[in-house]
Amino acid sequence: MASTPADVFLDFFHRRNGLIAALTTDLDQFLERCDPEKDCFCLSVDVDNMSWYVTFPPPDALPLQLHKPAPGLYFKRQEIPLSDWLLQIALQGDSWLKSVADHLGARLDDANRNHMFTRLNTYTTVADAVAKNLRLIFGRDESENKEEHKACWSCSGSKESEFWIKCYRCGNWYHGDCMQITPTMAKKIDKYKCPYCVPRG
Repeated sequence: MASTPADVFLDFFHRRNGLIAALTTDLDQFLERCDPEKDCFCLSVDVDNMSWYVTFPPPDALPLQLHKPAPGLYFKRQEIPLSDWLLQIALQGDSWLKSVADHLGARLDDANRNHMFTRLNTYTTVADAVAKNLRLIFGRDESENKEEHKACWSCSGSKESEFWIKCYRCGNWYHGDCMQITPTMAKKIDKYKCPYCVPRG
């Protein structure tokens, strides 16, 4: 068990960097490991080298000792826009990081615990880092209401159109004309992926 604020901080720093890498710079590799056919995933981090990894525990998997934090993030590949799904994992990751730090620092005195958490809170959360990366990928603010399609994400135009289509992965809306898709064609598409999401699988 870590015994100093520096030990806890180093553990937190390595886990945090591993999670952010999985959900941002290594996103393609992360998604490849999240096979929709699997019932459950566990995203965790090798603290020694800050590398992330995904395992496939049974859906009812629980830590052997319930008083300890879970060994990683347990989740399913949900059929919701990719941005929403990644933010859910990121928020779970922030909670997990704090619970691990709290567990590792349980034997510190009040002054050292205060110092430890003050230092941890100076870092950007995993959720904020992921949201920033999503804005770079999709060119939008995650706080926007996805059901309002006042502007096409292809042409940025706000002109009225008789037909709009929404990408199920990124959640963005497009003019049917811009995507060269007619209402008749759309009826034959189970889940539409825009040209920006197709290369990402």
